[in-house]
Amino acid sequence: MLIPFTGIMAALSAAGPIQKGQLPDFDLRWTVIEQSVDCRTAEERDPSQPDKYIPKSRYSSMNHYISNHQYVLDSHNDAHPIKYSEDHKKYL
Repeated sequence: MLIPFTGIMAALSAAGPIQKGQLPDFDLRWTVIEQSVDCRTAEERDPSQPDKYIPKSRYSSMNHYISNHQYVLDSHNDAHPIKYSEDHKKYL
C-alpha cells in the first residue's frame, strides 16, 4: 500500500549526487544497484526472443500494481504480461 509514496521518499532520500568524482545522469543509486546484480543472460535480455525474454532484473522496480480499487487503472500496469506455467496454475 505504500508503493505510491516510493517516488516521494526516493526523491527525499536522493543524497550523494556525485559518484566516483562524476555527476551521473540519474538521481538515485538504485540504478547502480540494479545493474550490478543483473544476472540475466544475453538471451534473456534480448526482446526479439519472447520465449526467453525477461524485461527487468530482479532488483528493478515493480512490474505490476495489483489492486481492485476503483482508482487503480489498467494503464498503471504498463509492464509486459505476467509469464506463468499452465501446469502450475492448475496446481494452485
